[in-house]
Amino acid sequence: EREATVLLRCQGEVGAARGRHPPMLDPILAGAVLASCLWLACVNRQVPASYMDEEFHVGQTRTYLAGNWTEWDPKITTPPGLYVVGVAWARAAAAAHVWSGEDAALAAVLRGLGPAFYYVVTELLMQVVRGRRVVTAVASAPAVSPRSGFIADSSSGVHVLSVATFPFVFFFAGLYYTDLASLAAVLGVLYAALYDCTAAAAALGLWGVTLRQTNLVWVAAMYGVAILKDCHVRHVEDVLPALPRLLAATARRGGLVAVLAACAAAGWVNGGIVLGDKGNHAAVFHPTQLVYLAVIFAVFYPLSCIEGALAAVRRPSAATCTLLAAWGAFAVYCLKEHLITHPFTLADNRHYTFYLWRRLQLAQPSLVRYVLVPVSTFGVCGAARLVRRTHTAVVALLAAASAITLIPSPLFEPRYYVVPVVLTLVCACVAGAVTRREALAHVAWHAVVNGATMYLFLARPFTAPDGSVGRFMW
Repeated sequence: EREATVLLRCQGEVGAARGRHPPMLDPILAGAVLASCLWLACVNRQVPASYMDEEFHVGQTRTYLAGNWTEWDPKITTPPGLYVVGVAWARAAAAAHVWSGEDAALAAVLRGLGPAFYYVVTELLMQVVRGRRVVTAVASAPAVSPRSGFIADSSSGVHVLSVATFPFVFFFAGLYYTDLASLAAVLGVLYAALYDCTAAAAALGLWGVTLRQTNLVWVAAMYGVAILKDCHVRHVEDVLPALPRLLAATARRGGLVAVLAACAAAGWVNGGIVLGDKGNHAAVFHPTQLVYLAVIFAVFYPLSCIEGALAAVRRPSAATCTLLAAWGAFAVYCLKEHLITHPFTLADNRHYTFYLWRRLQLAQPSLVRYVLVPVSTFGVCGAARLVRRTHTAVVALLAAASAITLIPSPLFEPRYYVVPVVLTLVCACVAGAVTRREALAHVAWHAVVNGATMYLFLARPFTAPDGSVGRFMW
């Protein structure tokens, strides 16, 4: 009876939101989804065969399609969640006579999941940004209308577009990778947990972990946001006094307990969280990952960083000066003592980050260290501006989840930063920490970056060291 009451209340609030916002994608975001479909069409025409990690993903999906469910490629490091969805997608395409079963066309068919998940991500972003419970859980000074309780329609589409066009998100809408499905699962858990949709949150959480192991941390963090809201804990200093209530609320979240138990059992059976290629993906202490994360904010959300830096200069305070000085010292320490060069970085020049690393870090190591310190500090100014209206308890939770998922990884891989960046921007959108002008500027900047990377990928192939055709990608 209680579950039915909660579900009806959840449906009522979502229905009220959809009453004000019809159940269709915002016209602005519909343009982004259409662009992802065009991007997919171009990729399939110019690069019909599997490329880079797609070779492993498509190959494993092909194995499952053949009915060999116990066969596993030892080079694959992530669980099979994407491949199970890929099997269903391919069989649906065959049933609809879209795919004839030809092996050469399998990659193109499976890539169709990219725009599909991109649509799901954009719709979830819109619902999260407009959701009353999300506003209550996240924002200390939300930009909402007192009458409607939701963020203004005129701004939400543009703000969400500044997130949806983030280059690390948009680019993979044209490829068969785990990233968009993984992001959709995390956002779905956040929305379902806040609206007390217990079964949906648990199911999405379990599926999210089957897409990427680090999603266990993000699923727990999304539940954590809901638990903080349930206990009315907004500030970091309130966490310790409220610890008994927080633990009791956690115990009542059966979905989180089930996800954690299932993952613990799977990890025990597997002997660790990495499934394959364990030698190249062993956990290390790599705090420099947080420096790279700050650099990503600086590169892709520069106007917010400029505004944050100007605010720090115009209205200096002891707290701000201490924060920036501490970050500068931390960045110097990381870049001096924990600058890891992974073998993949040296062996592969088809990723922008790997290419730049080989060209800059190996040729001018001191220059990289000197440049990354001020650039990352600039990025920290932007990140601080983005979360300035978010509950400090939520900020601390997301920061901890980012550190837990990033620091053990030895590889500087842009896709690892997608979830931390997107969740930070969701908080900024919900709390009204980003102006419409900033959002529009970032959309324009992302359009330039996406246009350039798509052009280079499609029209500027090169001969890779192994003699194959190489294309630059994130």
